[in-house]
Amino acid sequence: MKLFFKFLILGVILASCSSDDDDNDIEPNVWDGITITEFVAENYPGEEPDENGLYVIVTREGSGDKAEEGDQLSVFYSGELLDGTVFDSSHKRPEKDEDEEEEKEVNIFKFTLGKGEVIEGWDIGFDGLNYGTKAIFIIPAELGYGDTPRGSIPGGAPLLFEVELLNLR
Repeated sequence: MKLFFKFLILGVILASCSSDDDDNDIEPNVWDGITITEFVAENYPGEEPDENGLYVIVTREGSGDKAEEGDQLSVFYSGELLDGTVFDSSHKRPEKDEDEEEEKEVNIFKFTLGKGEVIEGWDIGFDGLNYGTKAIFIIPAELGYGDTPRGSIPGGAPLLFEVELLNLR
Protein backbone atom coordinates (compact mmCIF):
# COMPACT_ATOMS: atom_id res chain seq x y z
CA MET A 1 0.00 0.00 0.00
CA LYS A 2 2.86 2.42 0.81
CA LEU A 3 4.32 1.70 -2.63
CA PHE A 4 0.99 2.63 -4.24
CA PHE A 5 0.91 6.02 -2.48
CA LYS A 6 4.54 6.74 -3.42
CA PHE A 7 3.72 6.16 -7.10
CA LEU A 8 0.54 8.21 -6.79
CA ILE A 9 2.41 11.16 -5.25
CA LEU A 10 5.20 10.85 -7.83
CA GLY A 11 2.60 10.86 -10.64
CA VAL A 12 0.92 13.99 -9.26
CA ILE A 13 4.28 15.76 -8.95
CA LEU A 14 5.31 14.84 -12.49
CA ALA A 15 1.93 15.85 -13.91
CA SER A 16 2.10 19.24 -12.21
CA CYS A 17 5.61 19.87 -13.58
CA SER A 18 4.67 19.45 -17.22
CA SER A 19 2.68 22.23 -18.84
CA ASP A 20 1.74 23.28 -22.34
CA ASP A 21 2.05 26.89 -21.16
CA ASP A 22 5.80 26.75 -20.47
CA ASP A 23 7.13 30.31 -20.39
CA ASN A 24 10.32 29.16 -22.12
CA ASP A 25 8.47 28.07 -25.24
CA ILE A 26 8.53 30.61 -28.06
CA GLU A 27 5.38 30.54 -30.12
CA PRO A 28 6.38 30.51 -33.78
CA ASN A 29 5.22 33.35 -35.99
CA VAL A 30 4.79 35.72 -33.08
CA TRP A 31 7.18 38.62 -32.97
CA ASP A 32 7.26 41.26 -30.29
CA GLY A 33 3.94 39.95 -28.98
CA ILE A 34 2.08 40.20 -32.29
CA THR A 35 1.03 37.39 -34.63
CA ILE A 36 1.36 37.59 -38.41
CA THR A 37 -2.43 37.81 -38.67
CA GLU A 38 -2.57 40.76 -36.26
CA PHE A 39 0.38 42.45 -38.00
CA VAL A 40 -1.28 42.15 -41.42
CA ALA A 41 -4.69 43.29 -40.12
CA GLU A 42 -3.05 46.40 -38.65
CA ASN A 43 -0.68 47.22 -41.52
CA TYR A 44 -2.29 45.68 -44.64
CA PRO A 45 -6.04 45.39 -43.93
CA GLY A 46 -7.97 43.04 -46.17
CA GLU A 47 -4.97 40.97 -47.28
CA GLU A 48 -5.28 37.19 -47.00
CA PRO A 49 -2.58 34.49 -46.90
CA ASP A 50 -2.26 31.70 -49.44
CA GLU A 51 -2.72 28.05 -48.43
CA ASN A 52 0.85 28.01 -47.02
CA GLY A 53 0.29 31.01 -44.73
CA LEU A 54 2.37 33.27 -47.01
CA TYR A 55 1.17 36.80 -47.73
CA VAL A 56 2.07 38.22 -51.15
CA ILE A 57 0.99 41.86 -51.21
CA VAL A 58 1.52 43.38 -54.64
CA THR A 59 2.35 47.08 -54.37
CA ARG A 60 3.03 47.61 -58.10
CA GLU A 61 1.88 45.17 -60.73
CA GLY A 62 4.42 44.39 -63.43
CA SER A 63 3.49 43.93 -67.04
CA GLY A 64 6.06 41.45 -68.30
CA ASP A 65 6.28 37.67 -68.40
CA LYS A 66 5.26 35.64 -65.36
CA ALA A 67 8.02 33.96 -63.34
CA GLU A 68 7.87 30.18 -63.32
CA GLU A 69 9.93 27.31 -61.98
CA GLY A 70 13.36 27.12 -63.61
CA ASP A 71 13.54 30.84 -64.49
CA GLN A 72 16.60 32.75 -63.32
CA LEU A 73 15.30 35.79 -61.45
CA SER A 74 17.09 39.06 -60.72
CA VAL A 75 15.63 40.93 -57.77
CA PHE A 76 16.08 43.79 -55.34
CA TYR A 77 15.02 43.03 -51.79
CA SER A 78 15.01 44.27 -48.23
CA GLY A 79 14.36 41.84 -45.38
CA GLU A 80 13.17 42.80 -41.93
CA LEU A 81 11.55 41.46 -38.81
CA LEU A 82 7.97 42.51 -38.04
CA ASP A 83 9.27 45.19 -35.67
CA GLY A 84 11.05 46.89 -38.60
CA THR A 85 14.58 45.67 -37.79
CA VAL A 86 16.33 45.28 -41.16
CA PHE A 87 18.46 42.13 -41.28
CA ASP A 88 19.50 42.17 -44.95
CA SER A 89 19.10 44.23 -48.09
CA SER A 90 20.37 44.30 -51.64
CA HIS A 91 20.17 48.10 -51.34
CA LYS A 92 22.83 48.34 -48.63
CA ARG A 93 25.30 50.96 -49.69
CA PRO A 94 26.99 54.00 -48.19
CA GLU A 95 25.20 57.30 -48.51
CA LYS A 96 26.21 59.38 -51.51
CA ASP A 97 28.30 62.42 -50.60
CA GLU A 98 26.95 65.77 -51.81
CA ASP A 99 29.99 66.35 -54.03
CA GLU A 100 29.89 62.81 -55.41
CA GLU A 101 28.47 62.48 -58.92
CA GLU A 102 28.31 58.70 -59.27
CA GLU A 103 25.73 56.48 -57.65
CA LYS A 104 27.00 53.65 -55.48
CA GLU A 105 26.60 50.14 -56.90
CA VAL A 106 23.43 48.34 -55.92
CA ASN A 107 23.58 44.58 -55.54
CA ILE A 108 21.15 42.63 -57.67
CA PHE A 109 20.37 39.20 -56.22
CA LYS A 110 19.97 36.32 -58.68
CA PHE A 111 18.55 32.84 -58.12
CA THR A 112 16.78 30.07 -59.99
CA LEU A 113 13.11 29.83 -59.04
CA GLY A 114 11.94 26.53 -57.55
CA LYS A 115 15.39 25.00 -57.06
CA GLY A 116 15.69 25.55 -53.30
CA GLU A 117 18.43 28.19 -53.65
CA VAL A 118 16.45 30.55 -51.41
CA ILE A 119 14.00 30.14 -48.55
CA GLU A 120 10.77 28.37 -49.47
CA GLY A 121 8.73 31.55 -48.96
CA TRP A 122 10.64 33.17 -51.84
CA ASP A 123 10.21 30.20 -54.17
CA ILE A 124 6.46 30.27 -53.50
CA GLY A 125 6.10 34.07 -53.45
CA PHE A 126 7.90 34.83 -56.72
CA ASP A 127 6.18 32.03 -58.65
CA GLY A 128 3.66 33.69 -60.97
CA LEU A 129 4.75 37.29 -60.37
CA ASN A 130 5.12 39.41 -63.50
CA TYR A 131 8.40 41.00 -64.53
CA GLY A 132 8.49 44.49 -63.00
CA THR A 133 6.29 43.63 -60.00
CA LYS A 134 7.01 45.11 -56.58
CA ALA A 135 5.58 43.19 -53.64
CA ILE A 136 5.76 42.57 -49.93
CA PHE A 137 6.14 38.98 -48.75
CA ILE A 138 5.19 38.22 -45.16
CA ILE A 139 6.63 34.80 -44.56
CA PRO A 140 5.81 32.49 -41.65
CA ALA A 141 8.83 30.96 -39.93
CA GLU A 142 8.22 27.50 -41.40
CA LEU A 143 8.69 28.97 -44.91
CA GLY A 144 11.72 30.99 -43.78
CA TYR A 145 14.39 29.79 -41.38
CA GLY A 146 12.14 27.81 -39.04
CA ASP A 147 13.08 27.62 -35.39
CA THR A 148 16.80 27.96 -36.10
CA PRO A 149 18.35 31.36 -35.40
CA ARG A 150 20.28 32.72 -38.38
CA GLY A 151 22.54 35.71 -37.80
CA SER A 152 20.37 38.50 -36.42
CA ILE A 153 17.17 36.56 -37.19
CA PRO A 154 15.82 34.80 -34.07
CA GLY A 155 14.43 31.28 -34.34
CA GLY A 156 10.70 31.15 -35.06
CA ALA A 157 10.58 34.70 -36.42
CA PRO A 158 8.24 35.57 -39.29
CA LEU A 159 9.93 37.62 -41.99
CA LEU A 160 8.88 40.59 -44.11
CA PHE A 161 10.54 41.19 -47.49
CA GLU A 162 10.00 44.10 -49.84
CA VAL A 163 10.92 42.72 -53.27
CA GLU A 164 11.11 43.88 -56.87
CA LEU A 165 11.35 41.45 -59.79
CA LEU A 166 13.85 43.14 -62.12
CA ASN A 167 14.42 40.43 -64.70
CA LEU A 168 13.72 36.81 -65.51
CA ARG A 169 15.28 34.45 -68.03
